[in-house]
Amino acid sequence: MTYKSVIKMLCALIFFSSVSLYSQSPFNITLTITEGNINLSDLIVNKNLEGTPRIIELTMSEAGRSVILEFMISWDRYRTGDFQNLYSLRTMPFNSRLRLSNNDISSFDDIEIASDEPNDDLIEEQRVIGQPVGRYQFVATVFDGNTNEFLSEAVEIKDMCVPNENIIITSPVDGNTYSIGGVSASWSVDPCITEYNILAKRKIPGNTNDVDDILEAGETIIDYTFEMTEQEYEAGVMNINLDGLIDNVYWQDGDEIVLLVTGFSPLSIGLNEVLSDPIKFNIGNPTDTPEGFETSVVDKAQVFYEKLTTGQITIDQIEGIFDENGQPVSFANFQQLMSDLAANPDRVISITFIENE
Repeated sequence: MTYKSVIKMLCALIFFSSVSLYSQSPFNITLTITEGNINLSDLIVNKNLEGTPRIIELTMSEAGRSVILEFMISWDRYRTGDFQNLYSLRTMPFNSRLRLSNNDISSFDDIEIASDEPNDDLIEEQRVIGQPVGRYQFVATVFDGNTNEFLSEAVEIKDMCVPNENIIITSPVDGNTYSIGGVSASWSVDPCITEYNILAKRKIPGNTNDVDDILEAGETIIDYTFEMTEQEYEAGVMNINLDGLIDNVYWQDGDEIVLLVTGFSPLSIGLNEVLSDPIKFNIGNPTDTPEGFETSVVDKAQVFYEKLTTGQITIDQIEGIFDENGQPVSFANFQQLMSDLAANPDRVISITFIENE
């Protein structure tokens, strides 16, 4: 065998080895989601891929290969494990990059969207909420651009929330007086809060009536922590009878009470503890109670509402809710009405409560 023949054989072996190695090299992708930048409404609704901060970044193990990308975002609002498709897309074949993100995709002329599928109802729900809440699943799948053969997939699940800055208590009202058995706490549900604590402290005789002093040195009447349920999230409003939370030390006429509600959001982006403003109220003759007002009727209405918000009474058991003109009232408007009346009992003129046996 001549020297030239040996060289040719070695070159051929190197060539075929390279081809073999190339064909066996797996194509891999990794997916990175930047939680703090997520603005899904702008990203999905307005298709503003490059105008938003870097949210989605895809890293590919190989550049220059013809690939097709499928991408899907799904949403599990109440963290029940039921992810629903929020948005999905599929591209035309394009040359792979080592790194691809939403805010620089516009610089690549060869990347075209072949099809996309938005879930308009869920997107509108997300837009109304105005912030990320619940669990989001991001799935990127890459196929060969020539054969449509599956190459790689990456999945990222992010549990996130941006809670409100504070809890606004609508009842009891600061400075008002309430009778024993008639004290309820009401506030709007924050979808990012998974757990609440209700703290009520009584001023000790001889101490100052400063709110901070009562919270610091007052006698604890209520210290109650509870986890939110799916029914309570759906109801949208908390309305809790405080008298029912008292175990041993009961309040009495003449007591000065300070109420503080704390919400915990361990899955939030940034802030994970949210406080209400302290509410100071008194126990005694109720403030601004309409003359001749039937508290037993109010109690019945309150019990009915609490059963409704906690799921003991379901929507399908209600034949209808109507206003004074016989016009139907939506459940959302009914919720708001109950919350407003709890915060402003002086606005109630009369109540007719018809209870079917």
